[in-house]
Formats: sequence, structure tokens, C-alpha cells
Amino acid sequence: MDKYWDDRYETNVTTVTNIVKSGTNSTRVQITSVRKNKHFGTDDWELFSKIKFQNDCALEPDQIQILDILREYPPARDSSRLFTGAYGVKFLLYNIRNEVNRSINAEIRLENRVETRLDEVNAFTEARIQRDYERHQEECLRSWQSINAEKEQYWAALKALYGDFPKDLFQRLMAVEYQQIF
Repeated sequence: MDKYWDDRYETNVTTVTNIVKSGTNSTRVQITSVRKNKHFGTDDWELFSKIKFQNDCALEPDQIQILDILREYPPARDSSRLFTGAYGVKFLLYNIRNEVNRSINAEIRLENRVETRLDEVNAFTEARIQRDYERHQEECLRSWQSINAEKEQYWAALKALYGDFPKDLFQRLMAVEYQQIF
């Protein structure tokens, strides 16, 4: 079973370049590589997803909400890829949780840095504090952009699996809360 997880990526790598401008003098270039799961949408991946999802549901029964929401959409319910979609939603929510945790930890680190610098208030430390706040705001923006990009990509994957997947159901999937996630 691990072979599907360990060997899931295609060798063909797509690179995406984003140019981000913030303020008047700041430009950042982000180069991201994207590799697709070569097993996604196959019978083997459906079996892998079903086993993983059911094992996870045994540990955390609230995850069944994901399956219930997917079953409300007839093309998903009748599809032979129901568990592929459910496991993918779980995986996406896990990635979002990790991104949110990184943002929270960055906020805590910023607050600690600012707190230690407040003792030595002068023009130099005020400029550093301001720069730290600006950098943190940029990091938060990139984090939310990353989360939104992942959501869009997975919504497109659900559309590929089940046809025109409704936005309201997708939003409900993204709102699922259970202990392992939040």
C-alpha cells in the first residue's frame, strides 16, 4: 500500500513563476514546482484512498462528514471514485491546518520580537519593528494565497472526478471540522 504513496508523483515537473509586487520598491519572484499524482483517478488510488480514509475514520469518526457531504452530490455518490475525493478533501484540510499553524507560530514569534525590542525604543528599533510587521503581513498574504490556490486546485480536481462540482458543497467540505484538523 505504501508504494502508492511513496511513488505517487510523476517525474514530469511543471514550474510556475509568480512575480509578487508589494509597495513601490519591493518585487519578489516565486518559482514553484508542481508534480501531479500519477495514480490519482485510478482504481488503485481509489482502493488506497478507501483504506486510508476508513482507517482514519476509525480513529476520528467525525471525518465521516466529508463522505456524507460528497454523497449529497449524485455524480459523486454514484462515482467509482468517491473515496478518492473524500481522501483528497481530508488531505487538503490537513495542508490548510499546517499552513494556518505556520501563520500562528509566525505571529507569536513576531509578537515576541516586538516585545523584546520595545525596551530599547529608538528610531532604529522602531524602523525594525515596522519592517517586521510589514514582512509578517507579506508572509500572511502569501500564506492565504497558498491556501486559496490549493483550494482552487482541489476544487478543479473534484470537478474532474465528478463533473461540475457545486461551489456550495465545496464550501461545506472546506468548513468540515474534526479533531485531527482543527
